[in-house]
Amino acid sequence: MTNSTRFSPRRFWQVLRLDLVEGTQSALKHYGSAFLAFLAFLAIPTFVVHHADHPQPEELLEMASRLGSTGFLLTLFFLLVSIGSSFASGRSSLHSRMRQLLLPASTFERFCSALFRHTVLAAVVFVLLFLCADALTATLAQIFSVPYVWSSPHFLATIANPEMGDIDLPLSSAPVLFMARFIPALVYCGLWSTFLLGALLFRSKSFVLTAVILIAGFTLLSLLGTLGLVSLMGPFPHSFNEQSVERVIFISLLLFWLLTLGWIVFCIGYSYRMYARAQVIPRGRFGF
Repeated sequence: MTNSTRFSPRRFWQVLRLDLVEGTQSALKHYGSAFLAFLAFLAIPTFVVHHADHPQPEELLEMASRLGSTGFLLTLFFLLVSIGSSFASGRSSLHSRMRQLLLPASTFERFCSALFRHTVLAAVVFVLLFLCADALTATLAQIFSVPYVWSSPHFLATIANPEMGDIDLPLSSAPVLFMARFIPALVYCGLWSTFLLGALLFRSKSFVLTAVILIAGFTLLSLLGTLGLVSLMGPFPHSFNEQSVERVIFISLLLFWLLTLGWIVFCIGYSYRMYARAQVIPRGRFGF
């Protein structure tokens, strides 16, 4: 184990504390914007719907459920923004790059500190911000005599048991059902690792550039996949029985899982490689 890959919990917490102290100003802007977005997301529908329709109690419950589940998706989006811009502040100036290199810690510890701040800690903060925005919306609703049902219980219930929609599959084996059930989580992990890589590939506007490339790539792959499926099913419109369909679904899901897991490992590994090769004055965009 080299000095750059050693990990000490004590040094890790020291680096994390230093990063938190020096990143206070940018964190306040980042999380303040998220709080205002949560507040607008909850307050605007509440007051607009009240003045327009005067909803009944059951309609308020349904709206609270929708706001809670959609707030969960909004939290996931903010996490992608957080990891997508995780290394921008640390490479924006000569002083910040020198400070990162001179920290009394290994490269792996500094890398883990950045991931912890922009993933684990950010997730906790975003959840707390949603709860605070919900409490403030409820307070404003009470002040202005507007009926309001808290969205926090539905938000927390969605976190505990996220439902990304029912997947209608034929009678399938346990492995097929398992792989299908956790596709949303796998896709999100793939997005997270992609935005992590983009944060190190691009020195500015990393989230926007990564999102544009993802949209273009997804559109191209969807088109190619559709054309391939049509060309495959055309000559054999009636040749698939129920057992053949399950076999095709199993192979497709297995390939999707293997490719996505491989992509996640590549993104994290290459991101660390680029971070480890960072210089005070970077010479290459792709880590060379």
